[in-house]
Amino acid sequence: MAATAACLVFVQLAQQSSYVCIVELAMMLETSVSEVRHSLKELGDRVEGNDNDEWRVIKNIIPERILSESEKAERDDLELTVQQAFFIAGL
Repeated sequence: MAATAACLVFVQLAQQSSYVCIVELAMMLETSVSEVRHSLKELGDRVEGNDNDEWRVIKNIIPERILSESEKAERDDLELTVQQAFFIAGL
């Protein structure tokens, strides 16, 4: 559940063009400031805070960290299917 909360915080921050106050971020996500703060800690070096407790995204999340093993296998199967289709089509 915590990973989901961190992802929601990341997505909300990624949609903003500049720093966002942690209180405003909590209001956007309809959650507590402490929960947002915990999610920001989980995001680590992907987000950056300033002296005013405002935050922004500085690195993208690597998809492998989000996908489960079954989702990775499904993704790989789909990529292989697409590659085979292009090969058969001669492209």
